[in-house]
Amino acid sequence: MVSLIAHSSRTFDFNNPHCRRAPVQLRFVGMPIDDPIAQTKALIESDERQQSAGSKVVAGLLKLCRATPLLKGAFGSLTPLDSIADLIKDRREENIAYLLDVVTAEVQRISTSVTTLSDECRGFVERDWMNLVLDGLAKAQQIRAKDRIQRMAQVLAHAYFEGERLSPDLTEEMLRTCMSLDGTDVRVLAWLCDGMKTHFSASAGRVDHEHVNDFWGEVDRRPDQTRVAGGVPRLERLSVGELTSACAKLQSFGLVVQVRQNQVKVSPATLPYGPLAKGYQFLDYIRGAGQDRPHSAG
Repeated sequence: MVSLIAHSSRTFDFNNPHCRRAPVQLRFVGMPIDDPIAQTKALIESDERQQSAGSKVVAGLLKLCRATPLLKGAFGSLTPLDSIADLIKDRREENIAYLLDVVTAEVQRISTSVTTLSDECRGFVERDWMNLVLDGLAKAQQIRAKDRIQRMAQVLAHAYFEGERLSPDLTEEMLRTCMSLDGTDVRVLAWLCDGMKTHFSASAGRVDHEHVNDFWGEVDRRPDQTRVAGGVPRLERLSVGELTSACAKLQSFGLVVQVRQNQVKVSPATLPYGPLAKGYQFLDYIRGAGQDRPHSAG
């Protein structure tokens, strides 16, 4: 059973056969690892800051409940203050547990197929990966939708599988992206990336604008069909406005880009978007570490 729960010694012991089941020591920046007094003081100060911030949140929510008629009797026999505090605590704990469950299952699956681990990869897991997990746990507490937490867990599992080949900064960026993209956004991204994968240039990091216009021109010409060029499924039950909004949102994260329009190929109202290298990277992160994928960004 893989365990990602911290012991009192601030170590993480997880059943990774490639690390010879050695405990992973987290090194906290600015905290001497061999100074227990400094460690204890820092932890106490952290708890105090969290309690202070939590009290302010509870007080603010209590004020909201008192001002909202429909919420005044929504807490049963408990006082509103207790109910709100329990609600915050329960959601945080539920999100943390869900993230850890998915990461644990993915790491266990990966560990059954990987027989060797380089010293560099082992160092990455001990030094960087566990800190990325902690970052993911902090972010998961701020999220409502479970599918976003699941994608964050898949990002962490992919980082574990790839090891030192992926920058921790890139993984951290992908975690932030998971917090903001919903299921429709991800579906649109996959539709674009899979639909233009044969024209993706690794050296340019994008699909050239003419092939992007070809793709969207095919969409324009076959609005009543269920499939577009290359056998890529169309996006059912998605209006033009929803599609445009999703593309604009994906562009804000650097996953796709709007290209110049070729009106010989597309209608004047069509805004053609093409996938970027980071879009393919994001799909690699969330599609399951160590599994075959229907596209390639390299």
